Amino acid sequence: MTTPSAEQAAGPGTGARRSLFSSAESDALEIQEFQPAYVLSALRTPAYAEAEAHASGRRLTAEDLGHRRARQGLLDDPGRRFSFLMTEAALRWHVGSAEMMREQIGHLLAVNRRPNVEVMIIPWRRPVRVMAGHAFHIYDRAAVVVGTAHTVLRTTAAEDVRTYLALFHRLQEHAAHGAEADAEMRRVRDEYARTADRHG
Repeated sequence: MTTPSAEQAAGPGTGARRSLFSSAESDALEIQEFQPAYVLSALRTPAYAEAEAHASGRRLTAEDLGHRRARQGLLDDPGRRFSFLMTEAALRWHVGSAEMMREQIGHLLAVNRRPNVEVMIIPWRRPVRVMAGHAFHIYDRAAVVVGTAHTVLRTTAAEDVRTYLALFHRLQEHAAHGAEADAEMRRVRDEYARTADRHG
């Protein structure tokens, strides 16, 4: 019996969507994720997750909260390696209060100190030579999950995986890493702090 190379789950926050992510993540030892628009799910604070759901017209369910905790719990496993890549625009998508965004970026800085995690940021002022308009997640260089506003697709087709691995590598070439990434995140966090002070 041939295993299908692609699975699809429609609808944000649906059980099928959560299940598709869980099945991809459960045994993966290397996870690479890209998000151009907002903070990646595994890196969100509870306040940010609530604000994102509200902005998307959803309410977080107990299943949503449990799934997010499970995904974030994977970060505690030293045998797994995580590479999280976001654009500066993702940090500037102001879905809640300035204080909430400041705390969210502070959380990203804390996560980036973990030995098995790298948070990378593509600064807005850095010219790029690659386009990527949607999020994607790569698991053990063997499976890819692609997310859009209305559906999620998981593929294990070798050509698809190679395409997204190459795209992730090209995006990484434009990103700030390590201390430079921390400096970029602190710069944005400080701007939120000044905004909070003006409107506090």
